[in-house]
Amino acid sequence: MLYGTTQFGGNQYTEPFTGQKVGVGVVFKINKNGTSQSVLAKFSTSGPRHCVAPLIEAANGMLYGSTPEGGTTYTDEFGTTFTTGVVFRMNKNSSSFSIVRQFLGVNDAQNPTGGLVESSDGYLYGATEYDHPQYAGAVFRMALDGTGYSVLFRFSGTNGQSPAATLIEASDGHLYGTTGLGGRADAGTVFQFDQARPPRRWCATSAPAAGSRPNRPRRCSRPATAGCTGELRGRAG
Repeated sequence: MLYGTTQFGGNQYTEPFTGQKVGVGVVFKINKNGTSQSVLAKFSTSGPRHCVAPLIEAANGMLYGSTPEGGTTYTDEFGTTFTTGVVFRMNKNSSSFSIVRQFLGVNDAQNPTGGLVESSDGYLYGATEYDHPQYAGAVFRMALDGTGYSVLFRFSGTNGQSPAATLIEASDGHLYGTTGLGGRADAGTVFQFDQARPPRRWCATSAPAAGSRPNRPRRCSRPATAGCTGELRGRAG
């Protein structure tokens, strides 16, 4: 059985700027042959919504996911009001849907667009596109029940900005990730993360495509993958 989410569909709300009805997404399951699709849960218009990241099945058998919207409503110093996202979990039979972590507006990570990874140390790790007060993104960690939450690292722009993709744990035991901006020519970075301390090093910084202007970087919003030779592979665009 396959499990996934949709960014739209399900319960609807009225978009304040356009006046259009917009669905906030669902959790679904489907057989590998494409049959017997069913909706397990519909996101609430007042709760987590617009999930764009894959679900994971953790060691406890529950499904975990993150949404960039929903949760805490926050108004920043520029007067912009937005919601900061959540981490949720549920059983595969659609029961026990709950919010594990609601990101705060102040001094916290904000708006995860990538998914979660359960590391070999038993913790969930993830990255968010933004954070407060730097707004350049962060890496966070928590236990499966939401306890022990902490922001492990905040990006500054020079070492990367706006990590939008899911982290991976490679065969060397380290976590790896990408940022869509920051680094050389503001074109993004690839970083290595030791679970016991902040990123040890930046493996690479992306240069602009040949002939492109430095002020128009190619965003890297897809997760890197570890090949059978131990190489990291990814794609920008």
